[in-house]
Amino acid sequence: DDISLDNTNFRDPTPPSQSNPFGAPPSFSKHYTAVTWRAGLMYDITPSFNVYGQYSTAASPPAGLLTTANLGQVRNFDLSTGRQAEVGSKFDFWGGRGSGTIAAYWIERNNISTTDANNPNLTLPVGAQSSIGVEANLGLRITPEWSVQGNMSYTDATLDEFNEGGVSRAGNRPTNVPKWTANGWLTWDFYKDWQWNFGVRFVDDRFADNANYVIMPSYAVFDMQMSWQVHKNALLTARVKNLTDETYAEWGSGGSSPLFLLREPRIFQIEIKLDL
Repeated sequence: DDISLDNTNFRDPTPPSQSNPFGAPPSFSKHYTAVTWRAGLMYDITPSFNVYGQYSTAASPPAGLLTTANLGQVRNFDLSTGRQAEVGSKFDFWGGRGSGTIAAYWIERNNISTTDANNPNLTLPVGAQSSIGVEANLGLRITPEWSVQGNMSYTDATLDEFNEGGVSRAGNRPTNVPKWTANGWLTWDFYKDWQWNFGVRFVDDRFADNANYVIMPSYAVFDMQMSWQVHKNALLTARVKNLTDETYAEWGSGGSSPLFLLREPRIFQIEIKLDL
């Protein structure tokens, strides 16, 4: 990748200040180059059981998309780079009525940037961040009418290099990253053209700040729906989300005045899907 960024300020230029350390110069230019690659190997032990391994590198603009980033997010930052290694297996069992995957991975990212929780005009560099994790997925057709699916993941994420306000956050967990997550679905095809589903989502507790002082509690949310294939081209679905009316935060931002994004309470939905 070869990226050239040219920024023109059509507002009045301003010098750097405490609230806006980068100021607003008349123009700004930056050039990025990156070479990334990926390699993988898969071996079929049996027709229904294989193992694989892969290694890849990546590069991305600092602070996400260049088209939406502000000057402070790109002015003094190089490309974010990363490496990932993964091993795993995919398999079928019980005469093809069940299938599963399992994988273990390691990810490292460098030159990450994050917004200062106490000053949205200031972007902080994160030297390095890494994570080690395991993911598993299982699907099973118990009977012609009943089926179950589930997945889980464990992630051990760490800020390897990060100084915030002169204080090292090395060893802390990144914000909004749970250690455990899990999902499960139970499906019952109880009558021709009728289907009932029940699902559960679990997210472990997370930290809302880099200091790991502000904790967002874990939560479990239950959903249920009923579907009727009214016509070959029309599907009618009635759905209840968050059955227990759980109050929970999906995202949080720490700092001196923590902010939390609360998800919807119990809601009822009716949906019709037409295949025209």
